[in-house]
Amino acid sequence: MLSVTTDSSPQRVRVSATGELDLDTGPILELALEEAEHTAGERVVLDLTQVTFIDSSGLKVLVEAAKRNQDAGNFGIVPSPGVLRVLDLSGLTQHLPIEPASDETPSAGVNP
Repeated sequence: MLSVTTDSSPQRVRVSATGELDLDTGPILELALEEAEHTAGERVVLDLTQVTFIDSSGLKVLVEAAKRNQDAGNFGIVPSPGVLRVLDLSGLTQHLPIEPASDETPSAGVNP
């Protein structure tokens, strides 16, 4: 199960996911990201601090979103410790716009 919420401010659109990101739930996140990306002139931050599981299809959603936003440079991913571990193991931390959690990002409380 995955829950996705979107929060907008003048500077950015934050897309927050909670739960498991896999083959069944990836399309939900992909749709939310595409909608957020169409908000002209705003930065999109993908908050995955509450994601407890990610599989290869979830990684594909992240890679495709990063590719779509590569030239604009207005996309960032804030991973949970568990998601960051998967990104490290897959070698994707070198290729994705990973950002540290900020004060406004809730702590995941998930052990890697």
